[in-house]
Amino acid sequence: MLVVAKTNPGGTDWTALRAAYAASPAFDPSVGQSQAIRASIAALQAGNSSEALEQAEADLRINWMDLRGHMLAATAKVGLNGPNPSDPDLLAAEGIIRAIHATGDGQTPETAPHVLGASEEHVLLALGHLKEIQQRLVRINGHSFDVLTVIDTRTGSQGGVYFNVDTLLARETALATGQAQVVPVSVQ
Repeated sequence: MLVVAKTNPGGTDWTALRAAYAASPAFDPSVGQSQAIRASIAALQAGNSSEALEQAEADLRINWMDLRGHMLAATAKVGLNGPNPSDPDLLAAEGIIRAIHATGDGQTPETAPHVLGASEEHVLLALGHLKEIQQRLVRINGHSFDVLTVIDTRTGSQGGVYFNVDTLLARETALATGQAQVVPVSVQ
């Protein structure tokens, strides 16, 4: 599936690919938080699109399923070459975002989108013009949620967003207890 996604990100079933990734030994809950990601963000902030792209691509070579890496690579390419709606990194990012949004809107615990890492939460907040002001982890009906208090950066209004973090916590627990084998998950 990953090989197909790399060659045809626009035609990929991202829901299935995310589920396969989350169930694989390659799943890394710290995705999107690498040194390369931090360097790419800093380069973009400094106006250095070339360095930002180089760092984002370095991150994606380690973990091609990193939403933040694809977003940064696509943004850097816009800075270098202008918009390209068929850019593979843009198509990958859009596919991942659609797959996450298909799991819910975050307004309630029942409609909490399933995320594979905190960086996915941050990307989704940024796309919604939301800034996190508080985070708490809660357990409701046997499921774990990041409940984020957010402020809309356009209107100043406050609200809350739920993210289902069952998959993320299951993997972190498996890694912490030395049982890093495949963890049964659901990202749907």
